[in-house]
Amino acid sequence: MKDAVDYVSTESESKWQTDDAPDVVIINLGTNDSWTGQDYGQYKKYDRNDFKSAYISFIEKIGEKYGKDTLIVCCSGMMETAIKNPIAEAVSEMSGKGYNVKEANFSKTLKGHPTKSYHERYAKKLTEDIKTWLGK
Repeated sequence: MKDAVDYVSTESESKWQTDDAPDVVIINLGTNDSWTGQDYGQYKKYDRNDFKSAYISFIEKIGEKYGKDTLIVCCSGMMETAIKNPIAEAVSEMSGKGYNVKEANFSKTLKGHPTKSYHERYAKKLTEDIKTWLGK
């Protein structure tokens, strides 16, 4: 993702162009089947330290683009809880380096993909947390 952040989407060759920094950047990565400890075709299991290192690089890239004061919210736990600790460690490390980064941990063991109602609860809680973090 650190290589794709400059583009409109991961499938686009068009660069994202804006002069305005966002108030909030939300990262919700590593929450699907590739983190269960198995290989799934093109999606392979990653080492937790590799994941943490790549995650930190991604936060740094966002900080370079929008400034360290931009609120960066790092989500974990919607489907996969194995990466909770590397994300929490990355948030702690980057906070110590002066980045405005927070963790939104929604640990829940689901059997299958989240339902509409779970997404709604997740969105409501995340919205409340963001308002608190922004002082609104």
